[in-house]
Amino acid sequence: MEFDSIELMAHHRDAEAHKQRRKLLLRGFSQAAMLEFEDDMSSKIEAMLDGWATLSPQGSFNVYPWLHWLGFDVVCTCYANLRCNSLMDLQII
Repeated sequence: MEFDSIELMAHHRDAEAHKQRRKLLLRGFSQAAMLEFEDDMSSKIEAMLDGWATLSPQGSFNVYPWLHWLGFDVVCTCYANLRCNSLMDLQII
């Protein structure tokens, strides 16, 4: 199914379609869903902070790539139910 910009704009005016999309999205961010991912997210954040602790004695460093890949891992986990380990896989740490 393909959408063009006109069709997407029209959907914003369709209250029922908006309501259905919102229900689907909110289900992914429910308290139960977030609790399911909590341990995985905590371990990713802890790994990132450990990496920062390793680099900090060397002076300043750019945290942006770390946060970018952490965000990527979160999206993979929450939206696609994939267990990505970008920080480890890319050997940033």
